[in-house]
Amino acid sequence: CQGIEDAAVLDRLLSKASVSNVPIVLDRYEQLRQPRAAEIQRRSRQNATLYHLPDGAEQQSRDAHYGGLGVNDGADAFDWLYGYDALTVPLDPI
Repeated sequence: CQGIEDAAVLDRLLSKASVSNVPIVLDRYEQLRQPRAAEIQRRSRQNATLYHLPDGAEQQSRDAHYGGLGVNDGADAFDWLYGYDALTVPLDPI
C-alpha cells in the first residue's frame, strides 16, 4: 500500500509543479513520505518479533493481553496507519 500512497502524493505534488521546480517538488515529496515510511518499517520490524515469539512467558503475556481485548479495543492504535489519506494530506509548503 505504500506504493499507492506514494503515487497519490507524488501525483498531487507534480500536478502543481512546473518544469523548473520539479527538484523542489521531489524534495518536498521525500520530506512528506520519509517519516511515514520509516515508522511503518520500524513497526513492521517490531511486529516481526512480537508476533513470532517462541513459546514461553513473553508469548503468554502477549496472548493474555490480546485475548483480553474486545473487537474494537485498540482500533484507535491503527488510525495513524489506516486513517491516512494520501489524497488529502497537506502538501504545503512547496
